[in-house]
Amino acid sequence: MKTCTLLAKYHRQGIIFPLPALSSAEVQQAQQDYLQLCTPGKTVIEDEQRVFGHLVHPWIARLVAHPAILEAVSELIGPNIMVWVSEFNAKAANKPNFFSWHHNTYCWQCAS
Repeated sequence: MKTCTLLAKYHRQGIIFPLPALSSAEVQQAQQDYLQLCTPGKTVIEDEQRVFGHLVHPWIARLVAHPAILEAVSELIGPNIMVWVSEFNAKAANKPNFFSWHHNTYCWQCAS
């Protein structure tokens, strides 16, 4: 997607979706890798493995540095890209926990 089209879509809609990046095989492999990190019988990673996975697990590092993802990000913000945090925000089905849609606002509050 051309920069002007991608930027225009983002400015117009506030989101870029869908953004095809991974093949079906890559998605299936990522799901398998993720489930291997989960406690047996669970579908959600717990504790410290949820955050900064790209620093510990090579498959997550490859995922966040996937060429299709980096291409789209660089079209929006330029080529100087750094992965600061990688986190799995997941809530298991049929659990009473609350998971805020804009969870990042709690962590990244800005002075107005």
